[in-house]
Amino acid sequence: MEIDYYRIAQSLFNNTNYEWRRYVRHVLPKLIPAADLEEMKDDGMPERVCARAKTGVLKLASAHLNYITPRGQNWFKYDEWNEITDDEKFWLKGAAQITQKELEASNFYTSFIATVIDRIGTGTGLMMSEENIKKGSLVFTHVPAGTYGLAENEDHEIDTVVRKFKYTAHQAASAFGEDALRGAIKDAFGDKTRKYTQQFEIWHLVLPRDVPPLGNRNLPPEQMSWASVYLDPTEQHIIKESGYYEFPYMGTRFIKYGNDVCGESALAPIVDTIEDSLMMQEAMKVAGQAAAFPRVLLTEDMVDEVDLRAGGMTTLRPEQINSGLPREWATATEYTVGKDLLEMYNAEIDDALFVSVLQAVSQVERQMTALEANLRDNERMMTFTQSFTQFTSDIRPMMERVFCSLERLGKFPDDGKPQSLFVPLDEYGIKIKILAPGVKYISKMAKALERYKLSGLVETLGHAVNLAKSTGNPAWMDPFDENKSIRYIADETNVPVECMRKPKELKALQKKREDDADAMQKAKIAQMMASANRDNAGAASQESNLSA
Repeated sequence: MEIDYYRIAQSLFNNTNYEWRRYVRHVLPKLIPAADLEEMKDDGMPERVCARAKTGVLKLASAHLNYITPRGQNWFKYDEWNEITDDEKFWLKGAAQITQKELEASNFYTSFIATVIDRIGTGTGLMMSEENIKKGSLVFTHVPAGTYGLAENEDHEIDTVVRKFKYTAHQAASAFGEDALRGAIKDAFGDKTRKYTQQFEIWHLVLPRDVPPLGNRNLPPEQMSWASVYLDPTEQHIIKESGYYEFPYMGTRFIKYGNDVCGESALAPIVDTIEDSLMMQEAMKVAGQAAAFPRVLLTEDMVDEVDLRAGGMTTLRPEQINSGLPREWATATEYTVGKDLLEMYNAEIDDALFVSVLQAVSQVERQMTALEANLRDNERMMTFTQSFTQFTSDIRPMMERVFCSLERLGKFPDDGKPQSLFVPLDEYGIKIKILAPGVKYISKMAKALERYKLSGLVETLGHAVNLAKSTGNPAWMDPFDENKSIRYIADETNVPVECMRKPKELKALQKKREDDADAMQKAKIAQMMASANRDNAGAASQESNLSA
């Protein structure tokens, strides 16, 4: 049965909630035109941006990067499973380091920060991961809020996406081929005046197929786990149909409730507060202007006779002085009341965006030890637990896809590669399924505890070495497994795997050292025995001569 991709895509768009427009209108207004949505109807509100809320959103987005995906640090690792050798464990650690370097070399972080800002402001962020075969690198694309529709599977994981974007006829022909174009796009392609200028909307639909959802290699598009369909919505025409080995999108929600596919914005609880704050700022502005430039009440014959300049001089007649004019009027305002209200609004905005928590801790961190600072980091993270836990769940499918992409691009070494990750699909081993290892997020608390254990190990080893030297007794080092201790230190201090010997190389080196020591010991014993035999033979000869 032929699938009606157009109806599926249309239903996803129709089911999309654009309530977030009100949330971002006075905080991140550029998100609305980026989504190609019409602005909300004029409700008399001044078109202003709340600087306090915008700054809070940007600070919270920075916190996502610093606390979940810190650049230059290992924030994830590949999970080990049963029956895995030491060499395979070593390979997984190296693969995680390679993945981190490839992410930093790509545009991951630039796309990621835009996705996180969407996540905070609109409640949902979407990012796409692809492979650039020609360059041998990863490519990430931030998909603006409002340009897509989503659906979930039974585990409430996003597994279906449709997004819209615009191409000129020239771009469409370059991407899909001229023969794939129809209708207005094809007509524009043949018109030199419109070929490079007129834009057309295109939909991209990705949805799961009824095949095992595993990473694959060398499979035809129709056997890939996810269908990829490009549509011309005007013609309701399939421009191109292909597939993906893994789901190429990461959809992440700020806070997710119940069966709602999209998340709730961090701005949702304070949208009224933001609008009230802007109104109060306008009122305070008027009050401040009235206080700085007061209104003056004059008699009719005083017009153009009163000097209102600073330091100006006005001459009045006695009867005018007795009238009490000129004088200020209608300038009495309760300025402190407005100031108190603004402070209350600002506090509510800071609390909703966790700004107060971030600032409170940063003020005392400089006086802390490294361990205390890390433990305080964990306290801070507890404030974000619900949102950050949702994110670490949402990002897992993309990290699994990144692993499979890097394997297809040949970024991982073959030596020591766990063969259980690759399952042949045919007797010739040409078609292979790639089973991505589990991706484990390394939390701040886990890092703090590991650093605490690391400092304990290093300190204890130092004491043992000093005792062994001072007493001349090497038995002080006996409780420690030297190989495991130094590898643990290397892992926790993020030593590159290329600087470390592989487990099998280390075993071979240690065996050679043991064999050499054994050979030297045997040679020494043989030398001693030969010397003893010579001495015995000499003594026997001397006794024989004396007896003669």
